[in-house]
Amino acid sequence: MTTQSLRMWGIVPLSLLLCLGIIMLACGGDSPAGPDDMADMNTYMSSLPAWDEFCPPVIDSDAPTGETVENLDMGQGLFCHTTPCSITETPEQVVTYGTFSNILWLGGLIQGDTYAGGLGSMEELPIRQRAPLTVGVNLLHGDSVSTVVQDPDAASVGQATSNLIAIAMNSGFQAGSSVYFTQKEMYSLEQAMLSLGLSANYMGTEVRNKLDLTAVKKKNTLTAYFKQFMFETYIVQPQTPSEFFSAEFTPERLEEQVNTGSIGPDNLPVYVSRIQWGRIMLLTMSSDSSYTDMKNALKATHPAFSIDLTAKYEHILSTSEMEVVTFGGDDADALGLIRSGNIESYFTQSPDLSTAFPIAYALNNLADNSPAKVGETTEYEVKECTQITTAYYTDWNQWRDAFSVIQDSSDNKFFETNAENIYKSDEVDWIPGSNSHLVTNILTFAPANTGYDFTFYLKTLQDGCPYPLTFNDSEFSGATNLLSIGDVDNCQYDAFEIGVSNFLNDSYVFAVGIYVGDNGVSSDEKLEIFYHDRKIEEIPYSQMPSGGLSFMGIVSTIPITKIKFTEGYDGDDIYVKDFCFGVAYRR
Repeated sequence: MTTQSLRMWGIVPLSLLLCLGIIMLACGGDSPAGPDDMADMNTYMSSLPAWDEFCPPVIDSDAPTGETVENLDMGQGLFCHTTPCSITETPEQVVTYGTFSNILWLGGLIQGDTYAGGLGSMEELPIRQRAPLTVGVNLLHGDSVSTVVQDPDAASVGQATSNLIAIAMNSGFQAGSSVYFTQKEMYSLEQAMLSLGLSANYMGTEVRNKLDLTAVKKKNTLTAYFKQFMFETYIVQPQTPSEFFSAEFTPERLEEQVNTGSIGPDNLPVYVSRIQWGRIMLLTMSSDSSYTDMKNALKATHPAFSIDLTAKYEHILSTSEMEVVTFGGDDADALGLIRSGNIESYFTQSPDLSTAFPIAYALNNLADNSPAKVGETTEYEVKECTQITTAYYTDWNQWRDAFSVIQDSSDNKFFETNAENIYKSDEVDWIPGSNSHLVTNILTFAPANTGYDFTFYLKTLQDGCPYPLTFNDSEFSGATNLLSIGDVDNCQYDAFEIGVSNFLNDSYVFAVGIYVGDNGVSSDEKLEIFYHDRKIEEIPYSQMPSGGLSFMGIVSTIPITKIKFTEGYDGDDIYVKDFCFGVAYRR
């Protein structure tokens, strides 16, 4: 990216850019009306709408606009949930990333409709009959210099600004140095810029393509904005609109502008009132590290944040996908300083005035000198993906300790299969005693009866069994509070499944466990884990429990909606007891 200094900033070719992205701006007015017999510019300007009527203010917001959609991609091994969102912001100033500098000169007139239209293609208001213009430089320490430009245009005002800077430097004045830094999570380039208080409208294709890392196959992407504000140039604002123009700007010339549509109720004239100078850096960074670690790694590059540049953060900086665009510096040098953890040296404390670059513009409504701000809205999607991992445990404590793999808040639910709890099922309307045949192949437990934020069920899978579930089967000696799958010596296919559904309060189940007794392992046994109708894991027979009471549990990084135990036709009789769940709540 080439940059310009104060000595070189004059006229550059205009590039009309159609910026990509979904950007909507609600600005506009009624159909054009001419000045008729209005005596002068002041009278006509007072008849135009106020800027807030032409471009109504918007309320800043950043929120979901629809339901989250979940998707399981077994090919990539990812579980993703995507939420549609919308962000609305009103940037305080216009940052053009080096474009439009031939019309955004101090005191330059802009057609308000092209500024507010959202396409990033501002057009000059071509009025050449201009009155002398007082321009000044504010060096932030209280020092300032000013001069009067007799025939203001881009070239003469640019030269006057350069002369003022030279005077300031020769007088020993130093620029102020205010370094601003912010960083945000990035889901689209338009969303990222708005979240930083900027607009992507005025980005050239080169800058846009360089910074857009949303297609990079990394877990997280963030964007950061560094700004070193050194000084400000300004104009002395006119008391009335007509003071902007010389006597040669007659009512007839005003009517010409109205007739061409350059001025009117739907095209308010605005002007550049102030320009901030300094250096800016825009960075996009993509990594499989967490957002928190990525943000801290960037902060560690500057001592102002008091975060140590640990080996962990050094690794993140050196291995992340990263792109940098600078204005008032060199892209490659800045990127190297970031990767080495020494961005402080890029933003020196006493920069030379001649190194400054126009980094932000303030536009005002010509009619009343009020700020001319434009609110923007862009739609984007938040897509968060988790690598699919599933672990099998035969020890309850190890199963419970494995909950740490879930980043959302989690809780353990232990549902004892005693008589009082069996009565809480939808299918059993009495408190069962020992050796009670429950006359149902499914037990369903609803939140209203358990207090849990989900429904769960136990279902036996042998068709036509007259005794699908038996509570406290007396033929299992010494075991209590159990559910026999079938009945001892009856219904030998003891397969079953446990399912969860009807989640409340943004909860989900990521871990399921149960105790199994008296299983005899055979080669056709297996445990399958499902997310809805998609199987995410299968545990082979070699890991199935056998003999006395054993624990069998699953922990997954993605939601579980069902586990299915396929039992062999080997003549054994099994029972289950005590349902265990790991439930999480999405942040």
